[in-house]
Amino acid sequence: MQDKEAPKVTVDVGNYRTENREELVKKANEAADKARRWGEVVEMEPMTAFDRRTVHQTLAEAEGITTESIEVDGTANKVILVRPKK
Repeated sequence: MQDKEAPKVTVDVGNYRTENREELVKKANEAADKARRWGEVVEMEPMTAFDRRTVHQTLAEAEGITTESIEVDGTANKVILVRPKK
């Protein structure tokens, strides 16, 4: 049983989480740029729920695009689709 009063702790060994987040933000912005420029849906690679949340939050205020997580058929994996707004 978890103690609801216990403080939350995040360990970032060798700046892994920070660097991973920065790389995700970069990839998300690149996907948004492609979707806007080409007017086509850009599918990002399968990722964890935490990483998908980071991408959705990054692109939430981006102009001209929307994001959606979808399951990959036959697997438990999910990808993000970055779509241009019509």
